[in-house]
Amino acid sequence: MHGRVLEWGCGCGRMIRHALAHGYDAHGCDIDPVALAWCKENISTDRFILCDIEPVLPYESNSFDFIYAGSVITHLSLDLQFYWIKELRRILRPGGHMLLTFAGTYHFRNYYGRESTIIRAINDQPIVEAGNHQEGSNAYGIAQTIGSLDIVSPGFERKYHVQSNDILGAQDTAVYKKIELSAPTTYAMLKSEKFLDRRGPVLFRGSEEVAWVDGAIPDQLLLIPLGENLSDVNASELRANRNFELLKLVTVPAA
Repeated sequence: MHGRVLEWGCGCGRMIRHALAHGYDAHGCDIDPVALAWCKENISTDRFILCDIEPVLPYESNSFDFIYAGSVITHLSLDLQFYWIKELRRILRPGGHMLLTFAGTYHFRNYYGRESTIIRAINDQPIVEAGNHQEGSNAYGIAQTIGSLDIVSPGFERKYHVQSNDILGAQDTAVYKKIELSAPTTYAMLKSEKFLDRRGPVLFRGSEEVAWVDGAIPDQLLLIPLGENLSDVNASELRANRNFELLKLVTVPAA
């Protein structure tokens, strides 16, 4: 055996069957009940679980050495990517690795101009969304920079990135290593509603300014780490600038 492996979004098992054949203690999860039923009937009855689009998995913390996902985050919005990667970090052992493929910047030209296309950004990184905007659906796609994936992967160190320039549609590949943070870090997730053409505060605790941005465009997503003195702050204690909406506070554990 070579370690415990999870394929997040295993579908009909076209990749996990090779991991099993090479002696890995491999497991799979997916939101498609038909694909999971096929895997249980044809590959293994006890290695596959049905999960929901919401980022909750039944596995114990620190229980996998390696997690991989082929073209899964391609069909998730950036905020859901953030929550899912946080959950994957929970079940990954310290020093474990996560491999993700995603539609990189080469796909900007493929997505732009399609029906229901939306151009957005997270912090200073552009993204392009296309399709019906139904989370997890093959009819919904997101093309993004490697920088945007770094932003939604706190508690990970990027070790490897291969950028695709394949006109046939190949995806970028990124490998991340789980690292220990010096302390738990709380992130404020906000959405801008208007243009902000200068540096300014976006979040307040009472009269104190606690977060700033250099500028913003409408519908931009912002993921801002708060200081250690705010690691246990409650959302009710914070107030967003009138041009921004505070969506959620999320704490990433140190380990």
